[in-house]
Order: sequence, then structure tokens, then C-alpha cells
Amino acid sequence: MYVHGWYQQGPFSVDDVRVDGPAPAPAVATGSVPTNDKVVFFTVDDGWQRTPEAERFIADHRLPITAFPLPMPAATDPDFFRRVTAVPGSSVQDHSVSHTDLSTLPLERQQVEICDARDSMTRVFGTTPTFFRPPYFTWNADTLQAAANCGIRTVLTADADFSWGAANIWHPGLLQPGDVVLMHWTDTLASDLQRALAAADAAGLKPAGLVDYLR
Repeated sequence: MYVHGWYQQGPFSVDDVRVDGPAPAPAVATGSVPTNDKVVFFTVDDGWQRTPEAERFIADHRLPITAFPLPMPAATDPDFFRRVTAVPGSSVQDHSVSHTDLSTLPLERQQVEICDARDSMTRVFGTTPTFFRPPYFTWNADTLQAAANCGIRTVLTADADFSWGAANIWHPGLLQPGDVVLMHWTDTLASDLQRALAAADAAGLKPAGLVDYLR
């Protein structure tokens, strides 16, 4: 069986994850960050459409971006992702290998999806992800365990979606402190970022870096 990380064995070391004795505690699933600071978090998924307009908007507004690219687009254009995550507080995180619904897979296959994507991001960008964004926001208890087995601490969804021209906030009222906003690397991202930033401004919030708040 092809398995990375920890899977019903121990102690042993593989893929920079060492486990002695029982499996690690499951990762924590959340769609927001507990904080009273007036901050919101912009996250951008996938990576297939990379536009100079979005790159310029991020740089001009110095937006901390948490990027969740898939390994293939990340490896195809790594310099783009380095540029759009150059603002302090930005980072590149884990979004699986094949963007499949992990809740349909057994634990060991979920683990391969998460660990292999983690390894790819580490090789390309030199930092190891600690957050995992489940494709389609679908996950189960095995996802949390697989993520932990790969050294991931947080399985992150979102509280709002500003992708493809949307402006959906999944709780009453305006954006709130600690909200995580979902967007995608698409040809609408520059305008999506503009709307998300306007929504944050309307709520008296500023974009911040997830790595500064989730440890």
C-alpha cells in the first residue's frame, strides 16, 4: 500500500513526519479564526487562471494572501505564486493533489492526497504547509486524521465566498472579525478582491495573514 505520513504504524519517520506511539490528535476544522482583532483573512484556491490584474491588485493594496494552489499549477508557474504571496503574512498552503471530494475516499487515500500536496508545496516554495483546504469544503473524521498524520494542524473552510462575482457571507450581517473569505485564481479575481476588500472596509476590518493568527 502506498501511504505517506503516519498510518497505523509507529514509531517511524517518513516525509518529515515523525510519530512515536499512537497517531497524532486529529487536525482542527474551522471556517473562522477566534480573534477580537478587526481583521479578515483572504484565501485563494486552485491556481489555473493567473492574471496580471489580480497580481497587481494584491501588490498595490499589499494584501496578505493565503494561497491554496493545486500542485500542477503551482509547479507550472511558481514565480507567480511567490509574487502574490510576497506581502508579509502571506503563505502557500495545501489543497490536495487532484481536487477530489476527500469524504468519498478511505483514510489512506486521503492521506496520500494531503501528504503529496504538502510535499509538493514544500519542494517548490521551501516552506511546509500547516493548513489544509478541503476541495468543495467536504471532509469527514478521516480527513482530520489524515491531515494530522501529514503534519497539518488546521483544516480550513470559510465564512464567505467572493469567487466569480459572488458576495456570499454565510452568517447574518457584515463580515465579522476572524472571518475567512474564499476566492479562486480566476479571470474575475481582481474584481473579486476589490469587492472583498470593500466588504471588509464596510465592516471596519483589515486583511491579515492567517499564519500570524493560526499557529
